[in-house]
Order: sequence, then C-alpha cells, then structure tokens
Amino acid sequence: MARYQKARRYKQAEQQVAKFVGLAMVLRLKPDALISVLPTLTKMENTKYQGHDKVPLITWMVAQASVGDLSVGLYAWSRILLPIVVGKKRNPQSTDFVLQLVEKILSTPKARPILVNAVKKGERLILPPAFETLIRLTFPSSSKRSKVDVQLVLDTERFAFIYPILREVALSGYPGSKAIQQIFSFAIVAAGEDNPELSKEAVDIVIWCFSRSTKCYKQW
Repeated sequence: MARYQKARRYKQAEQQVAKFVGLAMVLRLKPDALISVLPTLTKMENTKYQGHDKVPLITWMVAQASVGDLSVGLYAWSRILLPIVVGKKRNPQSTDFVLQLVEKILSTPKARPILVNAVKKGERLILPPAFETLIRLTFPSSSKRSKVDVQLVLDTERFAFIYPILREVALSGYPGSKAIQQIFSFAIVAAGEDNPELSKEAVDIVIWCFSRSTKCYKQW
C-alpha cells in the first residue's frame, strides 16, 4: 500500500511538472495569451487567483511571458502585481516577489528601448493610476518613514532605484493624450501635499504635463 501511494504521488508530481512546462512554453511562445486572461486574474470575485499565497504562481506566469515579450511582462506587472504591494494588507514576501520580477524585467539587455513607447492592446504599459501608485511607493509620507520599519525602508529604496525608467515608460506617449490629463490631475494634488520629496517630484511632472498638453492649462 505504501509503495502504491508513493508511486501515485510521484505520478501526480510528474503531471504537475508537465502542466507547468506546457504553460511556460505557451507563455514564452505566445506571451499575448497572458493579456487575454488578465481580466480573469483580476476579478475580485474569482478567489482562485486572489490572496498572497497566489502571488508566487502569478509572478511566475508573468515572468514566463516576459521571456517572450518584455512589454507584456511590464504590462501585466503594473496591472495585477503592483496593486498587491499597496494598502494595509501589504505582505513583505509578496512585495519581494513583485519587486524581484520588475527588477529582472528592467535589468534585461535593451529593456529601456523596448519598453519606452511600447503599447499593448492600444494602452500604455503603465497607466496613470499605476504611475500614481509608483510615485507614492517611491516617495512615501514622512509619517510612514518615521516608523521603525526596516523592510519598508528597504522596499522604498528598491522602488527608488527602478522608478526613473518606470517614470520614463509611464510618461512616454503622444502629446495631448487623455493619459497626460489624468497624470496632471493626480500630480497637481500631490504637489500640494505635505511631503517635500513627493511634492518636488509632482511639480516636475506638472511642468512636464504643461509642456505636452495645452488642455492641462484649462484643467488648472
């Protein structure tokens, strides 16, 4: 009986490995396939893919797609993984997974020229809401920094390191676009907040928006 159970477990393990190998091949050869399932992965009612215990699997899937197309990787990362590191339910291990993945994507040779100006499904890789999240993770409030949280400090340093290229990706696009107006909307608010570093960065972005879209003057 023990030998039978051992053989059965071995067979099940083999089948699981085969599934992962097959999935990896599909995602690497047809990375856009990941984009088509993003709505399913992000549905709050779909508990099968929700929770920090699912982060390693989702991160792995995005990593496989990134091998085939870096832009798909960053597109998916900003939509399904970046939101995980925000809020009270933030988990250090999940944050590390999320950061490791984007660090790997950005360290790939020629990542910058590939990602800047890249578009998927007619959308920027990093949408304005995701860009605002990045800014606030990179320039947290002084109240958060004053707390003795070594992990938070380390995470902030990692976000600060990758922020410049992610900012460039987020701000790339056509002058006068609706996205620029959305960026202007949150930047003008952030510029007035009691956070010197955030305010300085936000002012710089506001000036950039003015130089790219005359509609921003009307918003102001």
